[in-house]
Amino acid sequence: MTLRGLETEPGSLSNTMETYLKSCFENILQLSYLTDEEPVDMRRVYRVIFRIKGGSSCIGAARMVTASQTLLTSRRTVDNRERVMQLLDNLQDEYSLLRDKLDALFTIERQIIHAVGRVRRWW
Repeated sequence: MTLRGLETEPGSLSNTMETYLKSCFENILQLSYLTDEEPVDMRRVYRVIFRIKGGSSCIGAARMVTASQTLLTSRRTVDNRERVMQLLDNLQDEYSLLRDKLDALFTIERQIIHAVGRVRRWW
């Protein structure tokens, strides 16, 4: 689908974002499980973070990318589990903020689509 296709297909963008949010949520959940294990397999943790960063980059979620990148660079400088956990909390906070903002945007989009449909029927 191209950007022009998004103009003619209402809801396509929201479907894409919903897919991203679901995938991101599952990855964050997986991070929670991985960091609860003893010992923590940091290699697997960082693979999941790379997935989050990649998906976030694709949709332009800059704050999620930054939070992911901070986690990835921390592995080179910090072996402190508490610091990694703080950074994971930050990633979860950024996800929640993004999800809430996208939910508000989806609501507005649905209202617009509904209003346009009513206007078209009136004509």
